Amino acid sequence: MMLFNSVSLEKFLNIHGDENKLKVGESPRDRILNAGSYIGALRMVSLSNRYNLRFDGFECKDFIDRNTLVPDAKKLIRKITQRTTSNGTSVSVAEEILEGQANEFVRAYCPHDLCNGHDVFDILGFAMTKCFASLPANQYNPDTIFGYLLMGYSNNEFLETQLYNKLTMWIQSNV
Repeated sequence: MMLFNSVSLEKFLNIHGDENKLKVGESPRDRILNAGSYIGALRMVSLSNRYNLRFDGFECKDFIDRNTLVPDAKKLIRKITQRTTSNGTSVSVAEEILEGQANEFVRAYCPHDLCNGHDVFDILGFAMTKCFASLPANQYNPDTIFGYLLMGYSNNEFLETQLYNKLTMWIQSNV
């Protein structure tokens, strides 16, 4: 998430995005975070209630509208519960209850606390095909985007992070 929250996202979008599409609605960063927050909320619901839902291998484009980046909660929950049962794990809670619990997490937490880097890069990748630009679907996968953002991430930005400060304190205490 450090790369996503850095100036390198703006640099990437300025180079690869469509200026007119980027100006529509909320900032691209907020649109991606809002789109990804529901999956994060569902993950938290699964963990906190020990539902053991299977999230591996799904793609955000399967439940987020490519034009608006609005997630379809029912579609996501259906896909995750189907994936879980197809792997031999029973789902002990109704989809409506999962949806209600996930909505509670979305209301209670800010999107930054719910999202993870893999999801936001996945969302950014398919947003570049319609919502933020008009590029071929295979041009920007999460790994490619990670590379672009990493190249735009400066040492000075890292020096200002909590991670850097905590690493420095740990080194001073332990080395």
